[in-house]
Amino acid sequence: MTNIMIILYYIILYYIILYYIILYYIILYYIIFIYGNIPHWTYKQNTIQITYFLTLQFEIMKTFKKNIKIKDMNIYTIHR
Repeated sequence: MTNIMIILYYIILYYIILYYIILYYIILYYIIFIYGNIPHWTYKQNTIQITYFLTLQFEIMKTFKKNIKIKDMNIYTIHR
């Protein structure tokens, strides 16, 4: 009986972690592809780090999604 409980616990934990990872990527997709720009909640000192992080994610997504609209390229023209 305890073995079944342990297996169930790990399955539930796995699905919770998977849910949060999927949620994270949905939010990232929303920020990068729908806005195409950084929202207003960024402060002055950490905008450069956030832009760098988002451009990294954007580069990763660019390899999978070949046709990128010009609206999505706004992320590069923030700190230029």
